[in-house]
Amino acid sequence: MAHVALWFIFVALAWGPSRAIEGAGRPFFRAALVLLLLAGAGAMSPGIVMARGISDPWVGQIAIHSFLSPFIAGWLALTAMATVYARLRAPRFAAAALWCTVLGVLPSALLHPTAPPPASWVTDIGRIGTGLVGVGTLLFCLDLLRARSAAPLLRLATAAALIKGAGELGVGVGLGLDLIAVRSITIAYLHLLLLGMITPVLMHAVLRVPAAPRRVFLYAAGLGIMLVSLVGLGSPATAGLLLAVGLPSVGWLYWSALVGGATCALAIMILGASGFRRAERGGGGTSAVQQAARLAGGGWRGGRRALEPERHAVG
Repeated sequence: MAHVALWFIFVALAWGPSRAIEGAGRPFFRAALVLLLLAGAGAMSPGIVMARGISDPWVGQIAIHSFLSPFIAGWLALTAMATVYARLRAPRFAAAALWCTVLGVLPSALLHPTAPPPASWVTDIGRIGTGLVGVGTLLFCLDLLRARSAAPLLRLATAAALIKGAGELGVGVGLGLDLIAVRSITIAYLHLLLLGMITPVLMHAVLRVPAAPRRVFLYAAGLGIMLVSLVGLGSPATAGLLLAVGLPSVGWLYWSALVGGATCALAIMILGASGFRRAERGGGGTSAVQQAARLAGGGWRGGRRALEPERHAVG
């Protein structure tokens, strides 16, 4: 598997330069690299299961999730958290957020297979892992809230992370376990994590100028429409509710989910194009390369504006 080999090479090349990351971001990024290695190992699991002729459906599903959980909840989520913590001075909950997330990622994979587990305690371990990931996300949110950033993208990421963390913590204590097997609910959760939390954080890091609030609102509106539609598709009460308001079919929810997704994609293109175009016109801000260089030098301020780079006059 060539892509897995590339991941291993990337980890080997990125480990040394990661020493330049100051503050609490370095351990988060290095933990993300370790989980990328584990995700690479997990990506080979389905092939091993097939080669050995194992027909147990639970084993086949856990082989898939042994890749998905460390890759999405580990590599991607921890990288986004590292991006924030590298710019945040004196975060109060960074260490606890890191350990909760790292310790919970792999066990949380045990909760995702829909096939019956070999023993009841397997599900219990999955619940504990999912709850730990949720606690880690909520602690990350507390540090974001303490920073009081005015950046619209980070506010959106904070709101999405709060919903994600609260949901995971709820599952950890046994609430809504039946919904995990509903495909549309799972898709909604993944979009909340990827488009609601991770994408805004990374876009805030690379855009040369702050994102315009109205463009972020367009993105948030599209994401909200898509998530509500997906949750509606997976809710047992949706059909009865639609009948009560005179809408006998749930087909329009599929269309609204598509419209929401298309709106998100359009907003991302607008945000990216406008951010770099405004910088080229002399609209202020710094390039991604300049941000990385200043990040390595610790040139980020703490306090109320801890997540926003220092601005310099243009011209």
